[in-house]
Amino acid sequence: MRGLQSRAARRNVRRHYARRPSKVRPVTPDLVVLGNLLVDDMVFPDGRTRMAEPGGATLYAALGARLWGLAAGVASVRGDDYPASALDALTARGVDLSGVRPLGRPGLRTWLLYEGARRQVIHHLDLPSHAEVSPTAAALPPSWRRARAFYLAPMPFDVQRELALDLSRIPGAFVALDPYRLLTADSVGDWREVVAEVDALFLSEDELEVGSRDEPRAALRSLASGRLRFVLFKRGARGGILYAGLEDTLPRSRKREVRARSSGVIPSPSPAAT
Repeated sequence: MRGLQSRAARRNVRRHYARRPSKVRPVTPDLVVLGNLLVDDMVFPDGRTRMAEPGGATLYAALGARLWGLAAGVASVRGDDYPASALDALTARGVDLSGVRPLGRPGLRTWLLYEGARRQVIHHLDLPSHAEVSPTAAALPPSWRRARAFYLAPMPFDVQRELALDLSRIPGAFVALDPYRLLTADSVGDWREVVAEVDALFLSEDELEVGSRDEPRAALRSLASGRLRFVLFKRGARGGILYAGLEDTLPRSRKREVRARSSGVIPSPSPAAT
């Protein structure tokens, strides 16, 4: 009799907990990466090509965040032709892809034409527009708005502007932006308005079309406004330079460290690690 009562009690306990609703709390990443998942066809000056490569700065920023030990989430739009192996690699490394929505058809594909230290980006014809494969703030999982930092990978100017304005309203959030539109004499005014809403700007030398790439501080000072505190100037194999307050305040030994890190596989440090 005692054994029967014991088994009945265990069944009652299982029924009780089976009826209880799940209270699994959504996980909030340390860093949310917003950007594109593009398929790249690369052409190098010596004639070599690499076709159908999984690309997009989003991919490398998320991997870089994991390298620094940060919990990372990706918000993007995935075309049906984006290599599943790349997404599997992100998942295997702990990157949260719950902010990635399927497009339901092939996504945007680009030609990357390298010419020395510079490159041209040409979109394939008859495919979705750049804006169509870019995420919106409304598509973020609600818990992700509590993240410590947000990184806006290169996307159309209007998309980045709307995201920067939205995310800058989150109290205490660190917002970093990596531009797609070039910084030219005509665009400085537009960019000054946008970067006033972010804390850090990632700028490559091939995106700088005003001033001197060898001595960019004057051009970068023209952007100084609002909450912008850091500019990370990326120079490919030569590494990068971090400007704090648009003044080069790093001691020489620290500058060498930044250059060494930014010349590796990951193009630049995660903004949340700053």
